[in-house]
Amino acid sequence: MIRKTNKRMFKPVYRELIRSSLTDAWKDRWLWPLAVFAALLHTGGIYDVIIHSMHMVQVEGAALIRGGISPDVLYGWANLTLQNGWFPFLGTLQSVIFSILFVLTLLALSVIAQGALTFGIGGRVRGKKPSFRECLTAGAHAFGKLAMLNIITIGAIWLSRLLLLLPYGYAQTGTSSVFILIYFLTALVFIALIIAFTSIHFFALNAILLQDAHLMEALKRSILLLQKGWVAVLELAFLLFGIGVALFMLAAVVFAIMFIPIFFLMIGALLTSFQAGIFFGYSVIVFLAIVIALIAGAFTVTFQFAAWHRLFIKLGEGGPVAKLHRWSHWFLGAPQPKKK
Repeated sequence: MIRKTNKRMFKPVYRELIRSSLTDAWKDRWLWPLAVFAALLHTGGIYDVIIHSMHMVQVEGAALIRGGISPDVLYGWANLTLQNGWFPFLGTLQSVIFSILFVLTLLALSVIAQGALTFGIGGRVRGKKPSFRECLTAGAHAFGKLAMLNIITIGAIWLSRLLLLLPYGYAQTGTSSVFILIYFLTALVFIALIIAFTSIHFFALNAILLQDAHLMEALKRSILLLQKGWVAVLELAFLLFGIGVALFMLAAVVFAIMFIPIFFLMIGALLTSFQAGIFFGYSVIVFLAIVIALIAGAFTVTFQFAAWHRLFIKLGEGGPVAKLHRWSHWFLGAPQPKKK
């Protein structure tokens, strides 16, 4: 049940929430492998989801207006059907089946990792640090509920892209400013839907793993929390967006700093025609890029899971007062909500 009162419900929590979540993400580095797999389906962030979805809208919207089928689909279908004889056909079909099974296996691991990461963070925050095995066991036991949750929320995000397809496609033609305005308005609605579905997803994750709720019960609790604290959810989403961009830029700067000496090494190898040096430098660059991407990604995903967990706890205890409410009190000269 959601408790309606809390003695600290009026205390500003965003600074504490973000700081504590960043600390959790760094201290709980043993959760990073789970974060890597969990990110295959959902990172917990806003920046990456919006950027990816908007890119897909651009591609799909343009294709919808032009008509026709994606070249990738046509190419894959041609490889499967235009084969001379049964053996090439069966070989291609076998490759397709293997690829599908491989993708399904990764998705299943991602679902389990979401549950394991949520369980690990929740136990850590409550002072009962579970083992890695206990986290995996909790995620595996809730696999059915978590799989359906991912289908519902990620499917809802995917379907909401349809809001933008036609407006964007017509806006590209440049025939009317009305369509551009419609595209802008639907884009705002789309971003709001992404934030709503993301919050529901992570609130339900916590309800399932930490409160042993059934799927429908978890979704109902999540929707109630969103209705009660939608301003706080919106503010956290914008914070996660900004922090996600900042962490991405920080990772890029770290890579650039480490790239400089290797770059000069490769220049020297190129001038002396030292092929082994060029190959070594290229290999080191690729290795560094992969390592930095994995570390930065794992840290960011763990931080974002922790932030959603802490907001779930705060809203369940009565909820923080959103900054927008406090700023409106200050602007109007009204008394600030008292800390109890």
